[in-house]
Amino acid sequence: MSGQRADGTRDREIAAAYASGLTLAGCAAKFGIGREAVRGALRRTGTVLRRVGASRKLAPGDEAAAVARYAAGYSERLVAAEAGVSTWAVRLALRRAGVPPRSQQESARLRWQREQQGGTGTPGPPPPGGTA
Repeated sequence: MSGQRADGTRDREIAAAYASGLTLAGCAAKFGIGREAVRGALRRTGTVLRRVGASRKLAPGDEAAAVARYAAGYSERLVAAEAGVSTWAVRLALRRAGVPPRSQQESARLRWQREQQGGTGTPGPPPPGGTA
């Protein structure tokens, strides 16, 4: 049991890191151990492993924020990247809210409007230390 603490503190630290969203590989890198050691620590603490490739779902409050960002002109891709979910999760939230998808023409029009207003092509606050 090299590197293992008798009281299980390290296992709980690994489980907390995994629960916060780190992957098995991320936990392994953070703690300087292998993925199988991480898997063992999670098993010992009773932590349920996430499915490979499973995307995080939007919480109800996050769904409302995602719908608002999309309505403000953000693309599905950008909303998904900000929320840390897949574009499918964003599309599902939009569908639940009754928001129809934009056409390619509408997306192009929104980009053009932002560019004409001096924007950078993506809506949002000005970059740090400067103005838009």
